[in-house]
Order: sequence, then C-alpha cells, then structure tokens
Amino acid sequence: MTVDDLVAIAYVLNTTLRSAHHEEQLQGAYAELSELGDLAVQEADAPPVQRLQWHIQDGEQALNQSEVAPALTEHRLDNLREGT
Repeated sequence: MTVDDLVAIAYVLNTTLRSAHHEEQLQGAYAELSELGDLAVQEADAPPVQRLQWHIQDGEQALNQSEVAPALTEHRLDNLREGT
C-alpha cells in the first residue's frame, strides 16, 4: 500500500464521517421546516424561511458531494494501482 492509497483511504473515512453530519443537519432543517407547516408557504419570502431553505439546499448539496466522494476516491485508487 502506498502513501497515495493511505491518503485516499483517510479522505474516504473523513468524508464518510462528514456524510453522517450532513445527513443529521439536513434532517434537522427538514424537521424545522415541517414544524412551520403552512406558515413556511405563506411566509416564503420572509428572511428566516429563506435562510432555512438555503440551509436545506446547501445541506443537500453537501450530502450529495459526500456520497459521491468515496466513489471518486475508489476510482482514483484503481487508477493508482494500475499506474495511470
């Protein structure tokens, strides 16, 4: 196993831990929006509702990236093993 392999594995482990954090944060934001119910729809232009929507969008993007990162790292590891 090379240093590059170890770095890639460490990256995947860190990304996997971050994925759990992003998932938890996203679920909290969904719950908060759900608690607002119809008020969130009626007050969609209100800054607190907009911030919550942005937080959800950022959380979804971060979660997606953290889920894709292990696959990209695996691909890189395969390339390193093949010498390309």
